[in-house]
Amino acid sequence: VLHGKSPSELMKLKECPHDPGGYFIINGSEKVILMQEQMSKNRILVEGDTSKGLICSVTSSSAQTKSKTNILLKDGRFFLQHNSFTVDVPIVILFKAMGITADKEILQYVGREQSIWAKVVPSLKQCIDAKIHTVQDACRWLQSKLRQPRFRPSRSTGKTSSDITDRDVQVDIQRMLRDIVITHIPMERMNFSVRALFLGQMVRYLILLADGKIPPDDRDFYGNKRIELGGSLLALLFEDVFKTFNEDLWLTVSKLDTKRRVAPFDISRHIKTWLITEQLNRAISSGNWIIKRFRMMRQGVTQLVSRLSYVAALGHMTRMTSQFEKTRKIAGPRAIHSSQWGLICPSDTPEGEACGLVKNVSLMCHVTVEVDDTNLMQLIRSYGVFPLREFSYGPNEYIVYVNGKPIGYTEDPRELAAVVRGLRRARCIHEFVSVHIKPTVKCLHVVSDGGRLCRPYIIVSNGVPLITQDMLDVSPYIAGCFFLPPIPLSP
Repeated sequence: VLHGKSPSELMKLKECPHDPGGYFIINGSEKVILMQEQMSKNRILVEGDTSKGLICSVTSSSAQTKSKTNILLKDGRFFLQHNSFTVDVPIVILFKAMGITADKEILQYVGREQSIWAKVVPSLKQCIDAKIHTVQDACRWLQSKLRQPRFRPSRSTGKTSSDITDRDVQVDIQRMLRDIVITHIPMERMNFSVRALFLGQMVRYLILLADGKIPPDDRDFYGNKRIELGGSLLALLFEDVFKTFNEDLWLTVSKLDTKRRVAPFDISRHIKTWLITEQLNRAISSGNWIIKRFRMMRQGVTQLVSRLSYVAALGHMTRMTSQFEKTRKIAGPRAIHSSQWGLICPSDTPEGEACGLVKNVSLMCHVTVEVDDTNLMQLIRSYGVFPLREFSYGPNEYIVYVNGKPIGYTEDPRELAAVVRGLRRARCIHEFVSVHIKPTVKCLHVVSDGGRLCRPYIIVSNGVPLITQDMLDVSPYIAGCFFLPPIPLSP
């Protein structure tokens, strides 16, 4: 109603033209949804010197599922750590369960250097000692290590535990792996080749970290973080409440269907029209965000808007909180990081236990929203990106990632990055698409996801800024302001 209105029109509607907006009015109280700081999704992160040894993790997030995959390096061998299994799964057994049974093929997914292969040999020997050679052997082993058994005697099919074949176990275990391991990468017809390459990349990162060729990732670096806005939080809540609404309606209809009815059935009489509105109002008013689907429970997501001054209200709209526990006495997440320059206000933070954990976004900072990457992938593939089935870890081969999903490889990453930047500046793709090259691990990342903090830059070409002094001269606009007609105070 108020969007796009002029100051005089806002005053006619009895609204303050200087009100920044961005809050909700629930039962007469002004509530603002705070921005939530969290780690980046679909990105490989390596950590060293942990209690579990070296670890490489990726938090997969898609519209359907969310999962976390951890690869550990312990005693010179690689393991998958997941709460679905009672023990850490040897990485070679995982490869074999995905259908990659040849040892040479497993090595080729990790690299082509002899030094890389030498680090994977102990894991291969571990698989040989366990007498696991085929896909069925690997799936049987994984099925025996499940925390919750997948197969039970079924009265509907007439199958007992003794009737279950190796094929049944293989199909079920591979479906489970599809749903828990690197779930952000799409699959076609149970083909694990792209996920196996991504898994090989994670093993390779651990080897390079152990050899000191790459540094561990800094969790406080803002390139590894994302900001969750109120829109995405409301979308998650609405999706969860809408599913509850449908399930409740289905249960009501199924109970009535068994009874004899004389009058015609009217479904509108059984729809709880108040359910979605009440749940949204309750979440915003209390600040408790409960998402059953992803087992997410957060407190203090919303706060009362501070009206002490205009600056206080504006600062509340740009406030950002971290999921880090306030009671933990660790200086790292609280300290000022060099990557916060131009993104986070270095001085506006509360005193006490919340110091450094509650921050404010700078005035010229922009938080991106998610952009569909389907057209972006097609465009990048048309600029010299080769399919992944031809990738062989050559000296000039760089894997191309789009929002964490490998789509191919290129032999000229600098040229491809220049093309993407040129398309962005020509407005052929979204203006907030980011591209960067990581030469230490030979990959190129193109990112268009939401929650990235962006700061303004001046583009410099050959040492000369592309912005001129004429563009910065604001005196004509200032002079024109003196001749603007006054805002009428009464209609």
